Amino acid sequence: MEAPHHDPESREALEACARSGREGRHAQGLILAEKAQARAAPSSLEACEAGYWIALHALRLGDLERCLRQGAHTLPQLEALGARDLRVRLLCVLVLACEQSGHFPDALSHADLAVRLAEQSNDPVLKSWALNRLGSVHRDLGEDQRGHQLLQQAAELAREAGDLPAEFAALNNLGSQLNWRSLACGAQRRALEPEAALRSLNQAWSLAERTGNACSQAICQTNLAWALRETGVPAEGLQAAQHGMRLGDAHALNQVRMHSRIEAALCSLALGDADRAAAWLAEAAPLRQEADRWGTLALQRAQADVEEALGRHETALNSFRRYHELAVEEVRIRSQLHLEVQRRQHALEMAELKSRRAALEAEMQRLRAEQLRRQAHEDALTGLYNRRFVDEQLPLLQRRAVERGKPLMALLCDADHFKTVNDSYGHRVGDQVLRQIGLLLLHSTRVSDLAARWGGEEMLLLMPDTQPAVAVEVAERLRREVQGQPWNELAPGLRVTLSIGVAAVAADGDALGAADTALYRAKRSGRNRVMLDQTLEAL
Repeated sequence: MEAPHHDPESREALEACARSGREGRHAQGLILAEKAQARAAPSSLEACEAGYWIALHALRLGDLERCLRQGAHTLPQLEALGARDLRVRLLCVLVLACEQSGHFPDALSHADLAVRLAEQSNDPVLKSWALNRLGSVHRDLGEDQRGHQLLQQAAELAREAGDLPAEFAALNNLGSQLNWRSLACGAQRRALEPEAALRSLNQAWSLAERTGNACSQAICQTNLAWALRETGVPAEGLQAAQHGMRLGDAHALNQVRMHSRIEAALCSLALGDADRAAAWLAEAAPLRQEADRWGTLALQRAQADVEEALGRHETALNSFRRYHELAVEEVRIRSQLHLEVQRRQHALEMAELKSRRAALEAEMQRLRAEQLRRQAHEDALTGLYNRRFVDEQLPLLQRRAVERGKPLMALLCDADHFKTVNDSYGHRVGDQVLRQIGLLLLHSTRVSDLAARWGGEEMLLLMPDTQPAVAVEVAERLRREVQGQPWNELAPGLRVTLSIGVAAVAADGDALGAADTALYRAKRSGRNRVMLDQTLEAL
């Protein structure tokens, strides 16, 4: 790639390995890369190039642990050799592996470094790959607009350079922005423009056919299955899923094999065939890798949906509980990282380039330490943040609201007649009610929001940069979702409703006093309703 190589046989093996990568034959490519690495001198550029291919092939074959292990071994050697371009390519591989395994701080750090190094190169394709990966990370953090912009830049650069694989990757990511990741996180949102997503994926498929890359084709067909199901044609989605499945099986692409079967199950479920859906999931389950957080979450959620459709309510409830535990952890990690990123961005706007980069590294280190402290900030019952965490973060959110001149809204929620629930059905049922309300609250949030258990049956949602009308809409949707839950399945005759007070957080004094007053008015007015602070009603 960047320097002369001296072993002809090793060079030949590396060239064959690269051909396998371009064609999507990753099982064969991994064998060739291992042979090249065995022949190369330790720490040589040839050994590092073989290490890059081992990481890439392992990623595509679903072996995330090996990919990350090989990357951690090869990256410092590439830095010592000054092999910038190969270092960028390896960083791009590791970004994807870190995202799939839930290591979001490392994914962001790798993506940021890849872009900075690629900017030093005159290679537009290299910059396209780096922007692609950074866009993917921003999208995972809930910064959809920024992620979309970066992915579009990546696609344009690749198109201008005439590089089909890089253009395919950008278009595939643009089209699949709500695919496995959003489903795995339990997001209740759907693509604002599903037809546009489908167009991007169809364009990506055309490129995948032209490249002849079997792995790209398998990934794209699986993503098309999702898009077709989302746009209301699950029968065509099932055909696409089976196409991706055949390609994945033929080339031992374990992640695609699993995700294509999950999509086949969800399409079958949408077509009313729950038994066939269960059969697809039974095939998918053994393919799951422990390190694959996306796959674990998606599989767990699909299993809960299928079990419920089959009428196995107790099994479905257990599956949903396991999914909830994983989803809460995923949302917490992303939310915490998003908060840290915004804090960094605010500081970096006021600094020179050198201090900006130093601050970025310092904040990433602080983030890792912060993750170790999360247990102290977690409510053990619901998995939401606790009051202590709110007390720590509220001053920061208040300052940001004042600096930006945008409202910080509070939704203070209280389960109606909750004492009666405990008295009539027992504390076990009461605890399950609180867990479910907490999960519904999480589903109502953006990554930038903060959801917490405020005390007892009270829960709090803080929404930065939010207009009162939007906060009321979110509160009303949450109230309806709580009321519409099948509580009778939890305990015969059980009925749960929610009263919500909505108000702007005060810049000083009693920050949540207005929300508390609005909640009191909701209770006094008959419960099961949303009340907006009277001072905002007049605006």
